[in-house]
Amino acid sequence: MQDEVKQIAAHIRSQSSRLTKAQKKVAEYILTHPQEITYMTAAQIGKEVDVSETTVIRTAMNLGFRKFSDLQEAYQKAFGKKRTLSRLAESTTDVDSIASALYKSFRQDRQNIQATLEAIDEEQFRQFILRLAEAEKIYVVGFRSSSADAFFLGFSLNNLLGNVRTVTSVGPDMEDSLRHADEHTVAIGFSFPRYTVKTKEVLAYLRQKHATIAVITDSIRSPLMALADYTFLTNIQSYTSVDSHAASMALSNAIIAAVSFQVKDRIVQNLKVLENYYAERQIFLEK
Repeated sequence: MQDEVKQIAAHIRSQSSRLTKAQKKVAEYILTHPQEITYMTAAQIGKEVDVSETTVIRTAMNLGFRKFSDLQEAYQKAFGKKRTLSRLAESTTDVDSIASALYKSFRQDRQNIQATLEAIDEEQFRQFILRLAEAEKIYVVGFRSSSADAFFLGFSLNNLLGNVRTVTSVGPDMEDSLRHADEHTVAIGFSFPRYTVKTKEVLAYLRQKHATIAVITDSIRSPLMALADYTFLTNIQSYTSVDSHAASMALSNAIIAAVSFQVKDRIVQNLKVLENYYAERQIFLEK
């Protein structure tokens, strides 16, 4: 554990010549308070050394990290901290009332969605939608907390396209459906820290079957990145002990909207059939 902390410290010192005077203050605080870095926010660190939150974030990036949370997670891993416990410590230090929990959570999710949008490569997104629209079979994969993301996108796409299987649990049904995958298949996998083993196993199997793989995750350090043909990174910062999935859901909505635009005529026919089924079976209270 201490060796990993020392390695991070050595890396920070080796990059210090690239930092501004204000950023060096941040780096020095990080080096002298490594335990606190596992749960403090960028804003809290900024207050401690009398610099802005932006300066703290830029310091992390100039040290070679994609974002501040990547630096933080490196220390969490080095100390062997339970991620949920360190996140809980962070949340309880930054939320001081029920009202602040409400407003700060909504504000953070707006920031998560905006940052995610700005990071998306429009051409990659376009190519992904074209590939998705022509796929013969589609799998949407997500386990544990990511099962909500997978179910929402999979259920919605299947209503539109009729060829989507949602994989959110293990068992014979899952294994039976996956064996039909081939080069005409697209798989979409959701996974966020601490990244479930089963999601990686399912996507690795589908890649062996020559399926096209799209990954929705939070960081280039995600273990799913090596399996992906298309990658979309979503911000997951939150004021709780669990990750925010607001940006992931917003991305799913964008995928649904783009697919609807791309294959409008096909979707209209599918929805007509679906509405007839709803009417026959009296699924809903309202018509």
